[in-house]
Amino acid sequence: MRTIWAILPIKASSLSKRRLSSLLNEDECGQLAQAMMLDVIESLQACTQVAHIAVVTADRDIASIARKQGCLVFGETTQGLNENLTVVTKELQEKHVDGVLILPGDLPTVDTAEVDAFISTHTEGDGISICPAEKDGGSNALLLTPPAVIGLHYGADSAAKHIATAKAKGIQCQQQFLPSLQNDIDEPDDLRWLVNQAIKARAGVATSQYLAGSGISERLLHNKPATTEETG
Repeated sequence: MRTIWAILPIKASSLSKRRLSSLLNEDECGQLAQAMMLDVIESLQACTQVAHIAVVTADRDIASIARKQGCLVFGETTQGLNENLTVVTKELQEKHVDGVLILPGDLPTVDTAEVDAFISTHTEGDGISICPAEKDGGSNALLLTPPAVIGLHYGADSAAKHIATAKAKGIQCQQQFLPSLQNDIDEPDDLRWLVNQAIKARAGVATSQYLAGSGISERLLHNKPATTEETG
């Protein structure tokens, strides 16, 4: 079986989820980001197709949490998401890792079976598999064999750019549309959706417990206006 590493790039807590600032204060944004990361890690640890999990971050607290979960941590050595991920993928390729699965840390509904299926149906040779985000053309899951098989283009419309890059190099490329991998949490409507998923027991334990225990779920379900203190 191929050796596939899962790679999670995680922003510093102080920079996390700023687009949710109309609903959450800064501390809530950071705590929610950490809870979602824990759920993604837990799901990946249960995958039969994932050999190791690594977190890429410049945040010491995030790094400490990740290490406690048994993850390898790569610090950010340069500026920019693509540049930092490129450093990691090249390093892993030099260590003869067969492939990497890059996922965001804000997929708290990620399903272990879907991740395993995503990997197991990947091409046997050089290639990429991609699961686009449902709403913005992002690359919510990107599997690369070998790890540095193409350059990375995270940002606006990254899924289309990754596919175009692979095709230009004559590398096999396949798209998969897996529900639990398509909904990352970036915007206020995403958070409202997540609260409903948590109530239906369709979100990870850490995320669900945080949303309930912090009062965020109740606040959003009852459409209570946020106070100045709540939004910072």
